[in-house]
Amino acid sequence: MSMPENLAVLEGQWLGVNRLWLTPDAETIVSEAEARVELEAHGSFLSIRYTWVYADVIQEGLLLIGGEKEDGRVNAAWLDSWHYAGEMMVLGGKRNQDDSLAVTGSYPAPTGPDWGWWITLHPISVDQFQLIMHNVPPGAQAVKAVEISFERLE
Repeated sequence: MSMPENLAVLEGQWLGVNRLWLTPDAETIVSEAEARVELEAHGSFLSIRYTWVYADVIQEGLLLIGGEKEDGRVNAAWLDSWHYAGEMMVLGGKRNQDDSLAVTGSYPAPTGPDWGWWITLHPISVDQFQLIMHNVPPGAQAVKAVEISFERLE
Protein backbone atom coordinates (compact mmCIF):
# COMPACT_ATOMS: atom_id res chain seq x y z
CA MET A 1 0.00 0.00 0.00
CA SER A 2 1.64 3.16 -1.13
CA MET A 3 0.34 6.69 -1.21
CA PRO A 4 -1.51 7.65 -4.43
CA GLU A 5 0.66 9.86 -6.64
CA ASN A 6 -1.70 12.84 -6.44
CA LEU A 7 -1.10 12.91 -2.68
CA ALA A 8 2.58 11.90 -2.70
CA VAL A 9 3.44 14.99 -4.77
CA LEU A 10 2.27 17.19 -1.89
CA GLU A 11 5.52 16.54 -0.01
CA GLY A 12 7.13 19.82 0.98
CA GLN A 13 6.67 23.11 2.83
CA TRP A 14 3.44 25.11 2.52
CA LEU A 15 2.03 28.51 3.50
CA GLY A 16 -1.67 29.17 3.73
CA VAL A 17 -4.73 30.83 5.13
CA ASN A 18 -6.85 29.22 7.84
CA ARG A 19 -10.55 30.07 8.02
CA LEU A 20 -12.43 29.04 11.16
CA TRP A 21 -16.19 29.16 11.81
CA LEU A 22 -17.20 28.74 15.45
CA THR A 23 -20.87 28.58 14.44
CA PRO A 24 -22.47 28.63 10.97
CA ASP A 25 -23.58 32.26 11.29
CA ALA A 26 -20.46 33.53 13.08
CA GLU A 27 -17.94 35.79 11.42
CA THR A 28 -15.04 33.91 9.85
CA ILE A 29 -11.83 33.97 11.90
CA VAL A 30 -8.88 34.19 9.52
CA SER A 31 -5.23 33.46 10.35
CA GLU A 32 -1.99 32.40 8.69
CA ALA A 33 -1.20 28.71 8.44
CA GLU A 34 1.89 26.67 7.66
CA ALA A 35 2.31 23.00 6.84
CA ARG A 36 4.97 20.39 6.30
CA VAL A 37 3.88 17.36 4.27
CA GLU A 38 6.01 14.21 4.31
CA LEU A 39 5.81 10.62 3.16
CA GLU A 40 6.30 8.24 6.09
CA ALA A 41 7.16 4.53 6.51
CA HIS A 42 8.52 4.00 2.99
CA GLY A 43 5.63 5.86 1.36
CA SER A 44 2.84 4.00 3.13
CA PHE A 45 1.63 7.09 5.01
CA LEU A 46 1.36 10.81 4.42
CA SER A 47 1.76 13.21 7.34
CA ILE A 48 0.50 16.78 7.28
CA ARG A 49 1.85 18.78 10.22
CA TYR A 50 0.23 22.20 10.30
CA THR A 51 0.01 25.32 12.42
CA TRP A 52 -2.59 28.06 12.59
CA VAL A 53 -3.44 30.85 15.02
CA TYR A 54 -6.39 31.40 17.36
CA ALA A 55 -6.56 34.32 19.83
CA ASP A 56 -2.88 35.10 19.18
CA VAL A 57 -1.82 31.56 20.18
CA ILE A 58 -0.17 29.25 17.65
CA GLN A 59 -2.10 25.98 17.38
CA GLU A 60 -0.66 22.73 16.03
CA GLY A 61 -2.27 19.86 14.18
CA LEU A 62 -1.30 16.58 12.58
CA LEU A 63 -3.17 14.48 10.04
CA LEU A 64 -1.63 11.07 9.35
CA ILE A 65 -3.14 9.27 6.37
CA GLY A 66 -2.67 5.58 5.60
CA GLY A 67 -2.15 4.33 2.06
CA GLU A 68 -5.13 3.29 -0.01
CA LYS A 69 -6.13 -0.36 0.34
CA GLU A 70 -7.21 -2.55 -2.59
CA ASP A 71 -10.89 -1.82 -1.93
CA GLY A 72 -10.25 1.96 -1.95
CA ARG A 73 -10.49 2.47 1.83
CA VAL A 74 -8.05 4.68 3.72
CA ASN A 75 -7.57 5.32 7.41
CA ALA A 76 -6.27 8.36 9.22
CA ALA A 77 -5.42 9.74 12.64
CA TRP A 78 -5.94 13.41 13.49
CA LEU A 79 -5.00 15.60 16.39
CA ASP A 80 -5.16 19.34 16.89
CA SER A 81 -4.14 21.37 19.93
CA TRP A 82 -7.32 23.47 19.84
CA HIS A 83 -10.04 21.44 18.13
CA TYR A 84 -9.35 18.13 19.82
CA ALA A 85 -6.83 18.91 22.56
CA GLY A 86 -5.41 15.92 24.39
CA GLU A 87 -7.12 13.36 22.16
CA MET A 88 -6.48 11.61 18.86
CA MET A 89 -9.32 10.91 16.46
CA VAL A 90 -9.25 7.81 14.27
CA LEU A 91 -11.01 8.30 10.95
CA GLY A 92 -11.84 6.16 7.95
CA GLY A 93 -12.90 6.90 4.41
CA LYS A 94 -11.98 6.74 0.76
CA ARG A 95 -10.69 8.64 -2.22
CA ASN A 96 -13.43 10.47 -4.12
CA GLN A 97 -13.89 10.60 -7.89
CA ASP A 98 -12.34 14.09 -7.96
CA ASP A 99 -9.19 12.60 -6.30
CA SER A 100 -9.90 14.31 -2.99
CA LEU A 101 -9.64 12.17 0.11
CA ALA A 102 -12.52 12.18 2.60
CA VAL A 103 -12.30 10.62 6.06
CA THR A 104 -14.85 10.68 8.87
CA GLY A 105 -14.71 10.20 12.61
CA SER A 106 -16.66 11.19 15.68
CA TYR A 107 -16.18 12.69 19.09
CA PRO A 108 -18.21 12.57 22.31
CA ALA A 109 -20.46 15.49 23.17
CA PRO A 110 -20.89 16.01 26.91
CA THR A 111 -24.67 16.40 26.78
CA GLY A 112 -25.79 13.90 24.17
CA PRO A 113 -24.88 11.62 21.29
CA ASP A 114 -21.50 11.78 19.55
CA TRP A 115 -20.91 14.38 16.87
CA GLY A 116 -19.29 13.63 13.53
CA TRP A 117 -16.13 15.21 12.14
CA TRP A 118 -15.26 15.09 8.43
CA ILE A 119 -11.88 15.97 6.97
CA THR A 120 -11.34 16.35 3.24
CA LEU A 121 -7.88 16.65 1.72
CA HIS A 122 -8.32 18.25 -1.67
CA PRO A 123 -5.19 18.33 -3.86
CA ILE A 124 -5.79 21.13 -6.37
CA SER A 125 -2.42 20.95 -8.13
CA VAL A 126 1.19 20.14 -7.25
CA ASP A 127 1.37 23.69 -5.84
CA GLN A 128 -2.00 23.97 -4.02
CA PHE A 129 -4.14 21.92 -1.68
CA GLN A 130 -6.91 22.42 0.86
CA LEU A 131 -7.87 20.82 4.15
CA ILE A 132 -11.59 21.23 4.79
CA MET A 133 -13.21 20.13 8.05
CA HIS A 134 -16.90 19.81 8.83
CA ASN A 135 -18.67 19.40 12.14
CA VAL A 136 -21.71 17.09 12.02
CA PRO A 137 -24.27 17.53 14.81
CA PRO A 138 -26.45 14.47 15.52
CA GLY A 139 -29.31 14.29 13.03
CA ALA A 140 -28.28 17.48 11.26
CA GLN A 141 -26.42 18.58 8.14
CA ALA A 142 -22.64 18.93 8.11
CA VAL A 143 -21.41 22.44 8.87
CA LYS A 144 -18.08 23.76 7.62
CA ALA A 145 -15.80 24.46 10.57
CA VAL A 146 -12.34 24.89 8.99
CA GLU A 147 -10.93 25.58 5.56
CA ILE A 148 -7.16 25.83 5.14
CA SER A 149 -5.89 26.75 1.68
CA PHE A 150 -2.18 26.05 1.14
CA GLU A 151 0.31 27.08 -1.55
CA ARG A 152 3.73 25.53 -1.99
CA LEU A 153 6.57 27.47 -0.42
CA GLU A 154 9.33 26.60 -2.89
